[in-house]
Amino acid sequence: MKKPISRKKLLLGLSALAVCVLLVILWFVKQQTASPAAYVYQSGTDYFIIRLDGSTVKLPETTQLVDYQFDPCEKYLYYIDHDPQSDDPAYCGALYRAEHRKLNGNSRHDQFYVQKIAESASSPTLKCSDDGRTILYRTPDDTLYVYSDQNTVQIAEHVTDAWFDENRIAYITSVSGCNNLCAVTIGAWDSPVLLAENYLSLITKDLDDLFYTQLSDPDTPIVRSLYRISVGSDPQHIAKIGFVANYGNRVYYAVSGPGYYNLHCYDNGNQHAVAYASGLGLYFPASHLPLYFNTTIVMSPTGTRLRFVNRDTGQVVRLSAAAAVSFRKIQQQYNSVAPVALTDDALFVADHALPSYTNISSLWVAPVQDDTTGDFTEITTDHRNVGTPFALNNTLYYMEKNPTSDITHFRTYRDGASTRILENVNRVLLYEDGSLLAYHGETTAYTLLFVDADGTTTTIAENVTKEWRISKEKVLYLRDGHLYEFDGNQSTLLAENASKVWIPHQMTPVQSWSISR
Repeated sequence: MKKPISRKKLLLGLSALAVCVLLVILWFVKQQTASPAAYVYQSGTDYFIIRLDGSTVKLPETTQLVDYQFDPCEKYLYYIDHDPQSDDPAYCGALYRAEHRKLNGNSRHDQFYVQKIAESASSPTLKCSDDGRTILYRTPDDTLYVYSDQNTVQIAEHVTDAWFDENRIAYITSVSGCNNLCAVTIGAWDSPVLLAENYLSLITKDLDDLFYTQLSDPDTPIVRSLYRISVGSDPQHIAKIGFVANYGNRVYYAVSGPGYYNLHCYDNGNQHAVAYASGLGLYFPASHLPLYFNTTIVMSPTGTRLRFVNRDTGQVVRLSAAAAVSFRKIQQQYNSVAPVALTDDALFVADHALPSYTNISSLWVAPVQDDTTGDFTEITTDHRNVGTPFALNNTLYYMEKNPTSDITHFRTYRDGASTRILENVNRVLLYEDGSLLAYHGETTAYTLLFVDADGTTTTIAENVTKEWRISKEKVLYLRDGHLYEFDGNQSTLLAENASKVWIPHQMTPVQSWSISR
């Protein structure tokens, strides 16, 4: 007779079984939620998907890939395939959806996991919902369609742009110069909503807090009115404006009247006045605000005293008496002086700012304490061309080029000191985390460099012809026709003879500099 299992052993056995079941479930979930598809590349006449697990699979029945989009969960690959024998323009083709995780390179089986959605779609217009089950696309005649849950629905004609907003689709139609903004809830295709009719410019795309402009008077085309609306509400008239600009969550607009100029800001739905001006009003033409100002807006309350506003943080500073004298001297000497950046502890101005920053020759800095600056001092030498200065994380980044030589330096200014980061570089890309990609040499084959936020420089490779910043750790690049991946320490060959590469997700630089030799 067998001895009965003790309660303790039974509990231990059940616990072990539960752990095993949990591990299996977690493994299954990981397999379902992992992102094995990284990118697509062309080799010869064939197209391949390279997965993050290192496997490569051929994309079946593809003639000439012109566009593709992984859904956010990367369960599906949507792509447009152009048939050179068709009458479609080169940027159009048949739209397909592939369950790429199930592809194994066997064409007899792979065809069951590739579905044609439309005979003709144009590129680049593919936009996926968060779950990947719904995709927007346009046909060559600018008709917008949505494919969702195995059904295709026509949304609108004459569409110039479209995007997802939570469970809604927003789109813009344009007929004879009349722009309309509409929205429709996913699934409720027969009930579109007109949000803004015959608007001039769309300032934000958040349908819960939308800003747009319209003509105040058809007979006075230079006067615009700013409106605010959300889905389900009536438009709110904000003001007749001189200019409006959107930076992140902040919407700045100026209101003018006899002898005054007020600058206002909407910050996450809260409205407040930023600065007041009389006399000269804005220091530079308001309509060119996004072009001329990097991180600051300048106001002139009396024509002699100045206020500088950090458009990203709302910080406002004024010039001290000594700084105002220096500023006027610089202005008189160079005729064209503009603010280029305002950080927590410094204000930077430059000369030759018009018509573009490419003509800047000199930079000056004034320290900031509380809401007042100290006096200006020049931080450039020999009147070097400094490209387009840009402020990030209380650091000014700029590229210097001596006009009498081909020597270029990339520098930062932080905590009262200028530091040379790179020398003799052609191009630099700055990212939000403060890291850089740079290259020097010929533009067709260059040495690729990576600089981390602390200033440590690593040479990735020589003879590079193209690069992509995939993440903080990874950079893909083409060298001698082959595709490599740099992981922060070393490079790995991923594919040979890759003539063209498509990258679904990249880090976007916040600023770039390029100086031709």
